[in-house]
Amino acid sequence: AFADAPKDGARAAIEALHARGVRTVMVSGDNRGAAEAMARRLGLKPEEGEVMAEVLPGDKAEAVR
Repeated sequence: AFADAPKDGARAAIEALHARGVRTVMVSGDNRGAAEAMARRLGLKPEEGEVMAEVLPGDKAEAVR
């Protein structure tokens, strides 16, 4: 299976936000396993609620409110 690579600078951007006390959550339409794997590559902690997976495109805006 192939996995998407994180965009250049994404991990550094998330780390900079965390350094400023900003809580980040990744919202993904991917299945939970794929979303959590990507989140870990970005330095996010799925076990701390930093990933929302299997979110439909029309529901993503509502998910971040």
